[in-house]
Amino acid sequence: MYYRRNSLRLKNFNYTKPYVYFITICVNQHLCLFGEVNDRKLKLNAAGKMIAKVFTNLRKYYKGIVLDTYIVMPNHFHGIIIIDHNVGASLCGRPEIENSVQTPNDRTLFFNNFFVTNKFNDIYFGRHNWGRARRPAPTPDQLSLGEIIGRFKSYTTTQYISGVNNNKWKPFYEKLWQRGYYDHVIKNRREYFAIRKYIINNPLSWNS
Repeated sequence: MYYRRNSLRLKNFNYTKPYVYFITICVNQHLCLFGEVNDRKLKLNAAGKMIAKVFTNLRKYYKGIVLDTYIVMPNHFHGIIIIDHNVGASLCGRPEIENSVQTPNDRTLFFNNFFVTNKFNDIYFGRHNWGRARRPAPTPDQLSLGEIIGRFKSYTTTQYISGVNNNKWKPFYEKLWQRGYYDHVIKNRREYFAIRKYIINNPLSWNS
């Protein structure tokens, strides 16, 4: 339902603004480099665990982002990112890297408050004025979604190349990730919980 290869850029949309974003990033040529799914159970290899670690570490280096549920699949990555310039370090806890699904209790408590209350609804959900958005020059604390993803892809590629050279990881062809990525602006709580469920249950629908 949500797994698409191509990015659906919204024209004139300001991707530095505080919204809830669902992203999908695919491995080039759909090579299964990060692990395997057997009997609907996901098992990451060392490369897959590296991908998870890089993603969760984004909150340490870039202010204004909150990391929600994510999953590293053998040949793609799903995640939910919230851009919020009022936060510093994310409230995400230690990642459950073995299963590659981020759902710690402290994150759950934070998002229950974040979404169930009405405090942030007008900011984060559905009250968009698509036609008037202009893209300001981002500051170090206001990276756009594309810049966040670009840095994630660049750093994971560097780490993966090191793994190929030093740890005999499977090589990739030309580039680790496909060009671009898919993004979706989550417009309401109902959609948020549906996408979150989709991410967590991704191994159940895997066809190797």
